[in-house]
Amino acid sequence: MLSFALWYLTLALFGLAALPLGWTWFRHLPDRGWGLLRPLGLLLVGFAVWLAGSFGLLRLSAGSGIAGLVALFGVGVWALHRWGGGWEPLRLWLREHRTLLIAEEVLFLAAFAFWVWYRIHESYGIAHTEQPMDFALFNAIRRGGEIPPNDPWLSGFAISYYYLGYLIMAQVAALNGVISGIAYNLAFTSLAAMASLGVFSLGYNLIAGETAPEGSPRPRAMLVALLGPLLLLGISNLTGVLTMLYDRSMGPNALFQWARINDLTIDPATGERASRSWWWWAASRTLSDFGPDGGRIEVIDEFPFFSFLLGDMHPHVLALPFVLLGVTVALNGLRGAFASLAARQREGVLLPPESWTAPRDGLGRLALGLAAVLLGALYMMNTWDFPTLAAVLLGTWLVAALVAAPPGSLRPALTGWLKAAVLRIFGAMLLALPFSVGFRSQAQGIRFSPFSTLPQHYLLMFGLFWLVLVPLVLSQARRVAETLRTVSGRTVAVITAMLVIDGFALFFLLRSGVNEGVQALMMAAFWVLIPFGLIALTGDEDPTPLAIAQLAGLPLVAGLAAQRWTTAMVAFLLILTLLALWARVRALMPGGARATEPSAEMVPTRPAIAGGSQAAVLEDVALEEAPRPISLLGESSLLFALGLTAIALLLTMGSEIFYIEDGFPGRMNTIFKLYYQAWTLMAIASVFGLVYLARRAPTLLRVPWLALVGLLVVASMWYPAAALTSKANFNGPAHWDGRYWMQASNPDRFAAIEWLNSLPGQVVILERPGDQYNSEHSALAGWTGHSTLVGWGAHELQWRGTYDEVALREPVIQNIYQSTDPALARVLLDQWNIDYVAVTPLEIEKYGLSGRQLEKFNEFMTPVFQQGSVTIYGR
Repeated sequence: MLSFALWYLTLALFGLAALPLGWTWFRHLPDRGWGLLRPLGLLLVGFAVWLAGSFGLLRLSAGSGIAGLVALFGVGVWALHRWGGGWEPLRLWLREHRTLLIAEEVLFLAAFAFWVWYRIHESYGIAHTEQPMDFALFNAIRRGGEIPPNDPWLSGFAISYYYLGYLIMAQVAALNGVISGIAYNLAFTSLAAMASLGVFSLGYNLIAGETAPEGSPRPRAMLVALLGPLLLLGISNLTGVLTMLYDRSMGPNALFQWARINDLTIDPATGERASRSWWWWAASRTLSDFGPDGGRIEVIDEFPFFSFLLGDMHPHVLALPFVLLGVTVALNGLRGAFASLAARQREGVLLPPESWTAPRDGLGRLALGLAAVLLGALYMMNTWDFPTLAAVLLGTWLVAALVAAPPGSLRPALTGWLKAAVLRIFGAMLLALPFSVGFRSQAQGIRFSPFSTLPQHYLLMFGLFWLVLVPLVLSQARRVAETLRTVSGRTVAVITAMLVIDGFALFFLLRSGVNEGVQALMMAAFWVLIPFGLIALTGDEDPTPLAIAQLAGLPLVAGLAAQRWTTAMVAFLLILTLLALWARVRALMPGGARATEPSAEMVPTRPAIAGGSQAAVLEDVALEEAPRPISLLGESSLLFALGLTAIALLLTMGSEIFYIEDGFPGRMNTIFKLYYQAWTLMAIASVFGLVYLARRAPTLLRVPWLALVGLLVVASMWYPAAALTSKANFNGPAHWDGRYWMQASNPDRFAAIEWLNSLPGQVVILERPGDQYNSEHSALAGWTGHSTLVGWGAHELQWRGTYDEVALREPVIQNIYQSTDPALARVLLDQWNIDYVAVTPLEIEKYGLSGRQLEKFNEFMTPVFQQGSVTIYGR
């Protein structure tokens, strides 16, 4: 319990250190980004420690964490006084918003306590799947402190993996001194708590203008914002519902035959359902791909609840709170642009939109730098998130540039945005350069996908979100229809010609005989270049319909032609979403049908944005019972939700067309990472969509729709409740230390680990190479943060894309153990800088050791640890 308190207070310290900077930066959000202060502090301190360490200026330690916190607070105080008005406005704001802030802190503490309660009662500890790998990386970074950190399973090499998330959590552990087995559990569960609070904050900021008039606090908005943690972390996909029905012998067999879920099968002869261990696993394997021979290829489709149920502290989980931080930065920027609409004073947009109303450009430069740090950090934390978050940030910036451009200055605005986009991406990659230099990957490039997702699998994965997002998009039908009437016949003709050209190009490309990699690159090239070549034919007209037709229209036509129904289905909704987004943005652009000077009768007089202008526009949608006014706060939220929906659809549609060949079978890893991101974005958009539609849909539609959504939400909570109680023993003893199982099952090996843990610095231990997913293998290094010659060799292949170094070392290890010549063994130990040799039942079994093979170590080494069947020799 003391460890829990220490960890909680340490995280609070990071949040408080980030408060002055966050309050100044997130000036356009109702809660000033309070719910993301902990991730903000952790990221900036972690990045600063990493960057300084990359140049040999410091090592990760308690001292580096303290220095980082002091520096962060100092920068924040400087920014607060320069752009935020000093301490007095902050003090007044804290007093006025104390109800909201207390609610957010209670939510964080409740979420943290809940997941810790589950984790300390979980029945396995750090003992299955890839938790030993995560534990090894976490321990090596914490113990060694070097940057780049030493690889615990390939001595002499640095970690070649997305390691910044582990480094950030190791920095927290270094500050509070919690032992490794407890620190892993607390680090993992604190990610769930930060993600819960982060998505609550995002939801609150999106819906605050929808649920009540401006003011502070807004209790209804706080209550509704709880949908965020629920939809992101508290539900399963609909396969979870099927799993519950299957295991309780409920539902017709025809339902499971239609679903075609691999682990939910019906015996055709008996009609019986197979019993399974880990029954909850099926929900993370909803999709299936099939090879040319018809054989099934496993596809991973995790969702956040499953990740925290499973317990693997992987990069996609480590990055989740920081992805939400990035989405918050994007929302803050869009709100900043809307706050400056009345002034229309920007000719260019090289600086981020959150700074457009600031009295000096210095805040813009600071915000630009912070956003580059965020992107660069995510590249090192989970590279898969980098392009997605870049699309969110730059997409909202593009919308901001369009709606905030002064009349007659659209081209300079777009030019400024393009320069800013290049600057932000280049800045992020430049900041991450020390990481990129040493980073190796098994990724072999982009490939054209021969696989197609079954429509029922896609809907089982995202059906609940689609039940909200499809009506949200359709609610813009009237606005879209009005905007489409402005498209000329010439543009329609150009679009038609373009799709015909696309069709022929695609037809010949797929029959060209070139490999999948070349196909993918050529397809991506003409997918982008053809519309650019045809834009000139549209004259002075808006080329957006051309871009939409190319981006989503081509996949729609191709999907229908090739009978790839999921591609066609997603592409069709993407077209509608992009059209809705285009129509809303066009109405706000210079010369659009926006109400720049609304009458008092049309719009209530109130600030449109926290700290912003009082402009407003007239809302007019198909599902409304009657037109009703909406502030620019609500308009920006709608645009943001539509934008997140479009990016999520693009991610899932893109994984139907392309995949990354990376050593995993087929699309396994591509679907895994892109679907995880899509789930996050759809969950955020659905929070706003529920509120938006509940306030506008006619009663005859609203009541049954809300009832169906509510039914599916409750059904989707059934799986989490059952899975938690199945995987944990809440009536049993609490195990704060995730290593408890080895202490009970193999006390000799555990004692050796504790002895190795007591050694100062980082040493090299010789133990047998480990079989991946075996929690006892490579544990002497992995559980202590020391290094071994080879750990899980197959994972080194995944991290580095080559097995050469592992293949070189494996015979050396075998030779050292099996040789009867002490002189040869000694030479090899010297050659490979090995400090200790472990002799345990694992080595004896693998190499068949006996007699002289074991005795030789006594001739030139000393048994420095010996207990039961475990001996460690030192020199």
